[in-house]
Amino acid sequence: MILVDEYIENIRKTNKLDGIDSLLLGLVGEIGSLMSPAKKLAREHEIYGKDKFRNDTIEELGDILWYFVALCEAYSCDFKNYIINLDSPQKSNDEKSNLVFTSLPEQPVVGKVNSIDSPEKKQKLLEFASQGMKLVDSIISNNNVVHDEAINFLKKYQEIIIFLNISFYEIVESNIKKTASRFLDGINEPIYFDEGFDEDEQIPREFEIHIILKNNKTYMKWNGVRIGDPLTDNHASKDGYKYHDVFHLAYAAILHWSPVFRALIKHKRKSNPFIDETQDGGRAIVIEEGISVWLYAQAKEHNYFENTSILSYDILKTIQQFIKGYEVEKCSLSLWEKAILEGYKVFNQLKEKGQGKIIGNLDKRTIEYHEF
Repeated sequence: MILVDEYIENIRKTNKLDGIDSLLLGLVGEIGSLMSPAKKLAREHEIYGKDKFRNDTIEELGDILWYFVALCEAYSCDFKNYIINLDSPQKSNDEKSNLVFTSLPEQPVVGKVNSIDSPEKKQKLLEFASQGMKLVDSIISNNNVVHDEAINFLKKYQEIIIFLNISFYEIVESNIKKTASRFLDGINEPIYFDEGFDEDEQIPREFEIHIILKNNKTYMKWNGVRIGDPLTDNHASKDGYKYHDVFHLAYAAILHWSPVFRALIKHKRKSNPFIDETQDGGRAIVIEEGISVWLYAQAKEHNYFENTSILSYDILKTIQQFIKGYEVEKCSLSLWEKAILEGYKVFNQLKEKGQGKIIGNLDKRTIEYHEF
């Protein structure tokens, strides 16, 4: 059960946008994005199946609802008044305070459930998009959420979810998980994936790694002992990738996860063969290296994330796809964002100075650069 009040409170916590204009632009963008799953289903039906269509549509509908409720909050309008109007405008204030999102697609308004393959689908989506644009125009013209336009918008919204056999509950539950992971602070998440293992099978709760530059190669030392292989950029552009081990150190310190770092310091969890194989083994190492390489290509287009305080959701969503089935998927996207940006902050310092000390603290989820 999800109370409407709980959802509104989640939106208040997760709304990091600056001003009404950003909310309006977001709503317009998400209404347009709702057409994308239908387009993919029609064009790529052999690889883009009905389950994927349904899940993507639920996500898009959740984003639309989020922006609509956020606009209601920005204009001090009560979203619950509009929801009640879909069912019965005669509800008492007591009933209004205990509204819940139904898990039944046909409630609160009963309607016929249709197949997503129905020829009516395209028309329904276009009608909803048209009503969404009317709502946006009305807000801009009146500098407020106009009651009648809001009701008409939500009625078209509900027609879509009834038509596609999707419930309000599914949409809201998915949206809460998504926005909480993306925007709520995950720094204090008490996750130690190696809790209960011996110390020599844990990522050290505090570590100091020396990165030394010699003959245009980088070397790492831990407790005075060289670990790993000497690295060069391995690229014609000489782009500094020889310092990329710092990303693994950032993942270890902030996410408490790095199969690469575990392998380098020989702290794999061999006492548990299943964990050793599935979480610390070769495939997990390849996944982590793949994330680092892919992110590096993104970072090069954005000055290596220098002076960057936020990452695009597309980047973080792609990482989610990389890590499915691995323990680190329990970490929020906000924590991933911190690990990436802090890692690149240290990377840029290291790249400028050439060498130095990298200090990670897992309890504080921090990573820092210090000169020798």
